[in-house]
Amino acid sequence: RLVLSMWDYGGQKVFNTLHHLFLTRHGGYVLAFNLEHLVDGASDECRAHALAVLDFWLRSLHLHARGAPVFLAGTRADIVSDPATLLRVSKAINARYRREPFFGCIQQPPANGLPGIDSRFMLFFPLNNKEWETDSGVQALRSSIERTLAAQDHVKKSIPLTWLDVFDALQKCAQGNGAPPAAAA
Repeated sequence: RLVLSMWDYGGQKVFNTLHHLFLTRHGGYVLAFNLEHLVDGASDECRAHALAVLDFWLRSLHLHARGAPVFLAGTRADIVSDPATLLRVSKAINARYRREPFFGCIQQPPANGLPGIDSRFMLFFPLNNKEWETDSGVQALRSSIERTLAAQDHVKKSIPLTWLDVFDALQKCAQGNGAPPAAAA
């Protein structure tokens, strides 16, 4: 059984200097961006900011979590839903990053995972912000994350049982229910 934890690193610049402390190649990363900021008609300022944020995160992951799978998630697909528009955004992302060393870490949606869209040309998962429970993009992203991370070599490695004892002791300590692990041993 695979248990996943999700952390929201947030987009606030004040935390940018701390993110690297939590990035590891033993994770998987979802980079969310607002589709409205990358479509034709978006202001140059919005587009530049959205791309700068993607640039920062993709480069940070390459530096601190090299080789980890990355899932790009385009939010607001309830507003930007036209398949041709979604493909144009995907082509723009492809043109910007295809020569970057981290490009191979970007996970594509599964074939036929997005109704009405030829997933072979998609580099991101379009997510409908209003219908999370039934949205095909959310479902495709969830299953891709589970499948991709379950296949990672480090997931299959055994760890010493004593490490789990330390982990349990740390959790109890963090909840205020026990002494620090050194004292507990």
